[in-house]
Amino acid sequence: MLTNPKMILRGLKVVTYTVLGREMPIINHDRYILEQKIIPYFLERKEFTKVLFVGCGSYTKHYEKWFEKKNTGRLILTQ
Repeated sequence: MLTNPKMILRGLKVVTYTVLGREMPIINHDRYILEQKIIPYFLERKEFTKVLFVGCGSYTKHYEKWFEKKNTGRLILTQ
């Protein structure tokens, strides 16, 4: 049972943004490195032609737009 009000609000926000199709990126140093350094590396190189999104969440939804010129697929793993 969720008792932490911040977690409950975060969960509601995630559900709302997902239903509305809005982007909800995570803003932290790790995401900065991923989004500003690692992903551009793969976007700029022609030898990387296929991208598979695995376990995608609302906070990574905008990545698909970045890779729209590459062959993309989506695999969602559930327990």
